[in-house]
Amino acid sequence: MKKISALIFILTLLLSGCAEEKKDVKPNIGTIPSTSSTAVPFDPTPQEPEPDAIPDNKMADALINNDRICVKIGEQWGFIDAEGNVIIAPCLNDPKKFNAGLLPVNDNGLYGYMDPEGEWAIRPQFMYAAPFSEGVATIAMLDENLGSPVYSFINHTGRTLTTFRDGAGRGWPFKNGAAIVGWSNQKLAIVDKTGSMVFETQFDQFNGDETSGRFIFDGLISVCVDDKWGFIDSAGKWIIEAQYEGAEYFRNRLCTVKKDGKWGVIDTTGKFVVEPKYDWYVCFYDDLAAVDMGEKYGYINQEGKVAFDAQFDYALDFHEGVAPVLVNHRWGLIDTEGKWVVEPTYSEMGRFCYGFATVQLDDGSWGYIDTTGKLVIQGYAQTTNFYEDGYAVVMVEEGQWTVIDKDGNRLFDATFDGVGNYYSSFFEDGKHCFCTAGR
Repeated sequence: MKKISALIFILTLLLSGCAEEKKDVKPNIGTIPSTSSTAVPFDPTPQEPEPDAIPDNKMADALINNDRICVKIGEQWGFIDAEGNVIIAPCLNDPKKFNAGLLPVNDNGLYGYMDPEGEWAIRPQFMYAAPFSEGVATIAMLDENLGSPVYSFINHTGRTLTTFRDGAGRGWPFKNGAAIVGWSNQKLAIVDKTGSMVFETQFDQFNGDETSGRFIFDGLISVCVDDKWGFIDSAGKWIIEAQYEGAEYFRNRLCTVKKDGKWGVIDTTGKFVVEPKYDWYVCFYDDLAAVDMGEKYGYINQEGKVAFDAQFDYALDFHEGVAPVLVNHRWGLIDTEGKWVVEPTYSEMGRFCYGFATVQLDDGSWGYIDTTGKLVIQGYAQTTNFYEDGYAVVMVEEGQWTVIDKDGNRLFDATFDGVGNYYSSFFEDGKHCFCTAGR
């Protein structure tokens, strides 16, 4: 979960060598303006009916997408297939992720899109190119007259769907036909694929899952105006007025918010079900939330009552019916009744992802336990969480990574200087990254 602010959006553009034109007008739908020699123009006007969009990848958090895995060889990144064969030779400094069979690639300063075989599906011609989502990608072309980029939505053939002439550009992927974009007045708005705002209200920040593009939860959207957070519905109507210093997004009709410097939990009417009294935000998983009760951590239920007394030095959220907790510098595992599944045993432990959690043993090596606490895979120098498609990345020796399945079998014999995808850490520096669900 990530927050996007107008400031972050502008900084991103500046880092890309782009600057926005400030005009408080609605976007016009039209063609790409004239371009300089640094950007090769393309035909912006569809001459035939739009083709059917290529479906998005079904698994948002998959290690293998379009039968390709991103790997590092030397100082650059390329792609291999599921058998370990190099398909796209290492030539990328900033690898992204295949979606709908297309990968945005920077080629000597201009962006285009490669297919999974390493061939150009859309030749390099853009100042900027984002991954596809729901059949649409954001690109930028240089407006020679303005000296700044003009953003457009294109389809998978490279044809323009709509162009923003006022300097607006997209920030999030499309989800159910809508996307969050940065507007020319340094606000954020929600648009459809024609570039039209879904409703006129504009905001400083949204809250949601930037990776998937999802920003509507339980029918409500978490938004920030003038440093105060509130909630609107999908028509832009205020349901809970902006009044909070901080807010997450709704999960199972509950949302953690910050009021008067403390965190509590509200329902979809804005009523507090857990009074704001905690120093850190409260997230319920499996109907329980880990909270700091002073010198120790414990768990509360959705009524705000103590489920397990403060007895842990640290506690992570529940996932898949179990939660890692720290006692006397050792990690163990409890179930939703507070009973030990695994006594405090391990030096380090991550939360459960798709049936397994990473653990560090006394000899410094890493492995995995299942939800019963059984050590099922061990003997690696480093490990990542399992991905949605059932694979994980492990370091077999210093700086050398490979891929295993849930039985601990290696997918191929080859090892690489890094393995990963656009949405996950590459773990190339020997450091382990814990996925701790908000902790």
